[in-house]
Amino acid sequence: VTIGAIAGIAPCVIPASTWGWIQRSGPCAALTDGTLIVGRGISVASTAAGGVQVAITTTAKNAQEIGVCLNVAGSTSCSLVDLMLE
Repeated sequence: VTIGAIAGIAPCVIPASTWGWIQRSGPCAALTDGTLIVGRGISVASTAAGGVQVAITTTAKNAQEIGVCLNVAGSTSCSLVDLMLE
């Protein structure tokens, strides 16, 4: 469930009681939800928490395009994406 705008992608789980680092731009690994397409936009996944999916073209909250897929991995693995949140 999307609550608001995406802040970025964390390289690992960040417990609520600690500080962490969140990437907002550049190449990074992102949890794949479904099948991504190299060179196509990505958006926040609608089913996998913390994941990305092929960019959708609706007015839903998760429709914001957040980057581009650089290298595809299988669903539930990490694909290489180029984040463009800044």
